[in-house]
Amino acid sequence: MHVIGRIGALVAVVLGAVLTISISGSAQAAAVPLAAHPSRTTDSVTFDGTVHAVAYFGPTIFVAGEFQNAIVHGKKYPRTRLAAIDGNTGALYPWTPSANGAVRALVADPATNSVYIGGNFTKVNGQPRAGLARLNFSGTLLAFAHTVTGVPYALATGAGRLYVGGSFSAVDARAVSNLAAFSLTSDAYDPGWAAKANQQVRALTVSGSRVYVGGQFHNVDQVAGTARLAAVNTVTGARDAGFAPVIGWIIYSITVGPDGTVYGGMGGRGGGHAIALSPAGALKWQVYTDGDVQAVTYLNGVVYYGGHFDNVCSTGSQKPISGACIGAHVSRVKLAAADATNGAMLSWNPTANGVHGVESMAAQPSIGRLSAGGEFTTIGGTWWPRFVQFG
Repeated sequence: MHVIGRIGALVAVVLGAVLTISISGSAQAAAVPLAAHPSRTTDSVTFDGTVHAVAYFGPTIFVAGEFQNAIVHGKKYPRTRLAAIDGNTGALYPWTPSANGAVRALVADPATNSVYIGGNFTKVNGQPRAGLARLNFSGTLLAFAHTVTGVPYALATGAGRLYVGGSFSAVDARAVSNLAAFSLTSDAYDPGWAAKANQQVRALTVSGSRVYVGGQFHNVDQVAGTARLAAVNTVTGARDAGFAPVIGWIIYSITVGPDGTVYGGMGGRGGGHAIALSPAGALKWQVYTDGDVQAVTYLNGVVYYGGHFDNVCSTGSQKPISGACIGAHVSRVKLAAADATNGAMLSWNPTANGVHGVESMAAQPSIGRLSAGGEFTTIGGTWWPRFVQFG
């Protein structure tokens, strides 16, 4: 496809320990974050509605949400809940598929050269698609068509499958429980992948033979001790007992570092947390915030996290209901960064705004860039509505 022909390969908790946060510059923190000022390249695309999901495919950024227009230099360009941006130049691509309801998740898959989307929609490009659809890089709607009874909130690909998580009870009138998988080659629903969660799934990430599943559920595959975060097998969906964290809050986002460390963003009553877990599920570090951590991503030794917090609690403690920091805290409004090795807070401090703040983050090592989307309208006090790229 010549519009996005330069797209390359996809690069696609426990509580109880108290961590004292230190600022970058001490001997403890060696990681170097990106510049805190957004990347103002040739063009700078923003949006007139909330961005729920961002994802890189090579240097291309796919964006999804509830917007009706992309905005470039003050001019509106119709983009109905879906858009694509050149991550190198910041230019808006002429990729113009449309959805008639909120798009809450997307993933770009290198095996099929497709973009899969999930959300509240019933039509894509004017054609019936109940919550799930597949597009090519020209924006053409492909034959993949299934009826999801409920709402998908998370998508991931790997092991020849598209994995879907959310709040749904059936796929094509077949009973499921908030998780499902589909063949990337045949587009068929895969009944052999039998994972299930008893409540909403908000995050999925594939790493090796595991699909990491996060959300507000109390168990996966009806196994005790799997509340809110678990790992299941990529082929069967069976729970992987080798990963056994103990999590007390809702998991909103998951990413896996190159050494297998699992990073998560979580929240709920009592504030938010960014966490790092070993491949066995043991706590490596956690950071406390005074609001939910809704997005997390990894780039070059740094964990970036976003949400609707205003402070990082440097004493590692919060009030039980409000989540407000008890004692010392450091201002980090909606965006922050930590050394991936030890969780030490870094100096990166872009400062977003909004009630819900940042909802999605993604990083692309090949171009050294990081994107964030949400309902914010400013970054560092500068008008920058709902999408930003750092580099």
